Amino acid sequence: MNREIKFRVWVRDIMVDVTNVDFDDKYIMWFDNQYDRSLPPNKLYDTDSLENANLMQYTGLKDKNGKEIYEGDIVNVWGQSSNIASVGFLQGCFTLNWNDGSNTDLLGWYSFKRSVASDPKDFEIIGNIYENPELLTPKP
Repeated sequence: MNREIKFRVWVRDIMVDVTNVDFDDKYIMWFDNQYDRSLPPNKLYDTDSLENANLMQYTGLKDKNGKEIYEGDIVNVWGQSSNIASVGFLQGCFTLNWNDGSNTDLLGWYSFKRSVASDPKDFEIIGNIYENPELLTPKP
């Protein structure tokens, strides 16, 4: 199995792409200027403790628009509002946590990849659990 391993993090009320994770010393590092285009590119870094951050792993897959799918993303599956799920990680498996209260689907990476990659047009990222939690509220 060959896939890209990378992370993003929700920290200090922003979502940032992680450049370094130190699991021994428990800190993360990211480009501090990735959302401030007035700063020189890739010149400033910031760090924080892993305890203050919500780390999310890249699944290795992309949605119908070519956007990378991470843990914490909210996806519309099959283009129907009743099929909204958040992407999670539990017991070594990526999960689809459905907003209608049905069971969480535990998908090993291969199964998750097969579900998404077999027809990526069936998956679209519509938000994430930190910035758009209201998307997970079932509609009457």
